[in-house]
This record gives sequence, C-alpha cells and structure tokens, in this order.
Amino acid sequence: ERARILAKLGGRIGKDGVVDRMLSLWSPSADSIAQTQNQRHYHLLYADHVVAGRSLEREHVLESFDSHARLAIAQYARPALFVHAGAVAWQGQGMIFPAPSLSGKSHLVAALVRAGATYYSDEYAVLDRDGLLHPFAKPISLRANVTARQTDVAAEELGGAVGTLPVPVRLVVSAKYEPGAVWRPERLSSGQTLLELLANTFAARERPDDALDILARVARGAAGFKCKRGDTSAMLTDLLSATETLDSSTRCNDAVFRGRDPRA
Repeated sequence: ERARILAKLGGRIGKDGVVDRMLSLWSPSADSIAQTQNQRHYHLLYADHVVAGRSLEREHVLESFDSHARLAIAQYARPALFVHAGAVAWQGQGMIFPAPSLSGKSHLVAALVRAGATYYSDEYAVLDRDGLLHPFAKPISLRANVTARQTDVAAEELGGAVGTLPVPVRLVVSAKYEPGAVWRPERLSSGQTLLELLANTFAARERPDDALDILARVARGAAGFKCKRGDTSAMLTDLLSATETLDSSTRCNDAVFRGRDPRA
C-alpha cells in the first residue's frame, strides 16, 4: 500500500536484489494484542536494522515511512542532486529556498502558490547536471506550529498548478522564519550562494565533485539573497517582481527588490 510511494518517486530494486536502503514496517498481530492486553503494542519502522519510528498509532508510523522513503531517494538518487529546499517557478523562472526542517519553507511555498507561482516542491529542489530545477511535487505539508502534526495539501487546493518541465533557477533565497522579523534581504555573492545551497545538499559528502559542479552552475545563473523573515505577505511581491527581471538576457547582478538595489 504505502510502499508504492517508492515506485511513484522512481525507486526500483537493484540488480541481484541489492538495495541502498531497506525500510520495514512491523505491526502487532490481533492475536498478540488479545493475549497481552495490559501491554503497549507499538507499530515499528526499521531503516535497515535501526528502529527509525515507533508509535501506538499505525498512521503515524506510515507517515514516518513516507518521510524516510523520500529521504532515501534524496540521498541515493543519481545523477540528480537533491537540495533541502522549497521550490516554485514564476513565468518559467525557478526560485528555490534552501533551509533545514521547520524553517517555514512549506508555508512560504504555499503562499507563493496561492499568489500564482507554479509548484515544484516544498521539501527538495531537484537539480540535474545542467543546474535545471525539476519537480518533486509531493503534497505541501503545513503545520499550525512546530509541534503540531502536519497536514498535506495539494497545490490544486490552493488554486495553483504543479510544474512538469525543468526550469532554470534564477533566484536563491535563504529566508528562515522568525516571528516579527522584517524582510530586509541581503545580497549574496555567487560563492556565498553556493555555500548556502551546499549546506542543505544531500550527498554532498558522497558526491562532492558532482555537488560542487551542479551548485556552481546554479549559483552563477541565480541571484542569491539571505535574511530572516516574518509574515510572507511582506515578501511575495518582491520575490515575484524580482524574478520577472531575471530572464535569459538579464544579468543576475541587476536584480532589484521594489525597484532598488538590495545591496543599498
């Protein structure tokens, strides 16, 4: 049932049955529950031989399975490179938001999709050898707060569309959510942009040459910015209008927010 996620996302059995990661689900049988009614009966998730999830609720373990399956794909996919980032496109130009978990990526992506951007991912920016952005369009996972369980929402439910074609990355914004923060983006150099991407890249240690080559292509062709952010409404117009200026004939150094040089 849930294991079909692997097939949908491109997973397959290797030659001679060799696999990169084995995920196993274990649930107590009805007989064991009946015979030991005074004990807790956990559902377990194993990643290889290590317990990776445990809960009295089977659905919670299945959600953990989904997350670990996506993580395994991000770690072992070839030749694509996975960056932990939200990703959208606007008028054919890609925007990615590299950041660790619980940084507000999904809420920012959802706000952009509501504003008309094309959805690519709220979890992984998938880059090919040419640095083009590809969709990894799982449902958008939203939380009311950092401790709440996530709710999955399809991009279509937000009035948006899901991307199908690769697009060039024109904007890289590292913007961690902080309540009350003011949107004042600072311009990054190409090298700084590369480092922001590298810090959130899976397989960077296993494939350093590939990772640096792909990320350098992205950093050379994109405008990079970094800041803390508060409410998304303060930045949506800036992000969309800035991306409109970044076509194939425009130097990224000419990118502006609200008609001004963000370095000023």
